[in-house]
This record gives sequence, C-alpha cells and structure tokens, in this order.
Amino acid sequence: MKKIVRLFSICCVLCACYSCSSVIPLQLDIVRPARVSYQMSYPPLAVLCNAPVPDVSEYSRYIDANGKQYRMDFAGDSIPGFFTMSLASRLYESAYFDSIWTLFPDSTAITGLEGLPLSEVALWREDNPDVVLLAVDDIRPAARFNIDPLDGVFGVGLEIASSATVQCFMPGASPVTETVVDTAVWYAYGSSPEAARVQLPAFEICLEEALSSLSALAAERFVPHVQQVERYIFITAHPAMGDAYKYWKNEQYTEASYLWEYVYEKAKNVGRRARAAADLALYYELRDDYATALTYARAAHALFIENSDMAEVEYAAYYVADLEARLADALLLDTQWGE
Repeated sequence: MKKIVRLFSICCVLCACYSCSSVIPLQLDIVRPARVSYQMSYPPLAVLCNAPVPDVSEYSRYIDANGKQYRMDFAGDSIPGFFTMSLASRLYESAYFDSIWTLFPDSTAITGLEGLPLSEVALWREDNPDVVLLAVDDIRPAARFNIDPLDGVFGVGLEIASSATVQCFMPGASPVTETVVDTAVWYAYGSSPEAARVQLPAFEICLEEALSSLSALAAERFVPHVQQVERYIFITAHPAMGDAYKYWKNEQYTEASYLWEYVYEKAKNVGRRARAAADLALYYELRDDYATALTYARAAHALFIENSDMAEVEYAAYYVADLEARLADALLLDTQWGE
C-alpha cells in the first residue's frame, strides 16, 4: 500500500514538472508467489487456533482532548477464534488447497508464542501425513482512540494496529514462521467529541474489519496471490511518442512498441529516449517477457540519471527492483502452480 501511494505522489510530481510531456498511470494485477512452497499440489490444510486471548488493555489507549492517556479495554475472548476462521476462509477462497478445516483445542493445550511442540506435530503427522498445518500462535490488536480539539470542531480517530504470528508445518520440511502487521484507521468530525464519535462505525465492526484485513495479509504468505501495482506510460511532444500512445489506446500494442523502439534508438534527446525505454519496459512486462522488460527499465533508469530527471529516476529504480522480483517470482510461481 505504501508503494502505491508513493508512486502516485511521483506521478503528481511528474505531471507538475513537465508541460511538454505527461504520464498516464496504469494499474496492473500481478501474481506474487507464496512465501512457502508445498511438496504436493493442492494439499489438505488444517488451521489451528493456538493463540491465547490477548490482554488488550495492556497496549490499547484512550487519549482525551487534553492529551491524557488511559488504558482502553474491550472484549478480547473472541479475537483468536475470529482471526483463525477469517484466515481459514481466505485460504479456502484461494482454491489452492484440497480441503480446509479448523481446529480449536482446549485452552489448557494452547502454547501461544512458544509455538507447537515438535513432539505434538509428530503425533499429528502419524494420522495426517499429507496435511499442511497452520498454527495461529499469536494475535494482538492494539487500539488507540484519540480526541483532537480543532478550530471550532473536534476530530476523533480510531487506529487499530494488529499483528499475528503463524507457524506453518509442512510434511518433510522445517517449520516456517511468518509474522504480519497491519493498521486500520477511522476518523470523523463533529461539534463535540460525542457528536464526532457517533460518526464512526461501532467499535466491534472496526475490530472485525481490522482482523479481516490482517487475515488477508496473512493468507498471502501461504498462497500465490494477486497484487495491484502502478505503472506509467510516458508521452512527450514528439510526434512519434504521441502516435505511439494513440496506438496504445486502440489496443495496437505492437505498433506502439515499434514507435517507442524507434524513438529509443534514434532520438538525440536523452529524456525522450529514457521515456521511450520506460514505455518499452511496460510493453514487454505485459507480454510476460520480464528479462527484456528489465533490460529496458535499466536503460531508462540510466538515461533518467543522465538527464537529471530525479522523479523519473526514483520511479525507474522502483520499476527495476520490481521487475527483478517478478523475474525471480516467475520461476517460483511455476513450481507453486505445479507447471
């Protein structure tokens, strides 16, 4: 999320700085691999609730209009179970597992952040040799409710910063531990703190939204998933660059690439060549030719540096890094999809 916001800010800078050129943002849905690779396609999965009830008052705070802090308490008994079910539902929706079930042991059997004893996992393996076991060892939402006196009005904000630790036990492999964090924020205004507060959703709804968002991030660690990224098409006053974008809008992508290639190879203006190279990188990325896309992205980065186009340098550096990741991810995804 931070990367997308950062790229959007770069786009604003580019549009403001260049009257003779512009950028067109383009959002792409790309597939990222899981952090773990399973030894069989579509394995069965069990999600175990191994997290104790969190002591939410220990790290949740209410801050009044004078800045004074108080401990904030709310019901936490259902938090481990809700998160476990939400995570299991997300993984079920991925259609990556043959079957999924959830386990809720007696509270006396929960070991929490200590993790599951390997002896217990070994006993589980005797009856379930092919099952992937995910143990939710810790779930910790920290709420922060604050009142902000403003000019004639009051603002109230609710922030829920959550973390979860999940262990993954795969047959014939060492355990993998993943920790995810996420923050959800709500804000409202009113003539009084009470008037502003009623504009916020009920706290229970906010807590469920925060836990659901965290479970989505946790699920991404264990299955290939779609991530949205932002790219740019660069346009300049050069006729060939303008014509290339016209081809692009008409979905004549190959014809557009011919013009970008012509500008990149023949233009004398360094900035124009850099923008054509960046456009070619996008063209080849959309064709899943990440190696060629990376070559052009690196060329664009070098040319932007030469032309002292600092905002574009930052974008191109990000683009190079992301294409390097996609190139490595492609091989891993083939393995994870069993291709």
